Amino acid sequence: MSLISTVVVVLFVLWLLGFSMHIGGSLIHILLVLALIGLVYNLFTTGRHRVKAAQKDVEGEVQEAIGNVTGNRKDQIMGTAKQVESRVMNAIEDVKDQSRDILH
Repeated sequence: MSLISTVVVVLFVLWLLGFSMHIGGSLIHILLVLALIGLVYNLFTTGRHRVKAAQKDVEGEVQEAIGNVTGNRKDQIMGTAKQVESRVMNAIEDVKDQSRDILH
């Protein structure tokens, strides 16, 4: 269970207790809604950055190849730069994945 899922469950239990005992219900309700929004956002954004990185890598390879064929040094450099950017994006996602694994 991820950290955000645990937070959602704890807030839900607190919300139920607050709802039944009328203690801090509105504050817990707001926190629960924010945690649920975070959970949904996390579900929909996972993997999206990897797709963008792959897209950037393909763009870079194509631009570099065009630069090689035409002899355009600028296209070669820009293509290589896009590929490096893609590697950095993937490295950032790797760190995020490792962080999630540690927190689980």
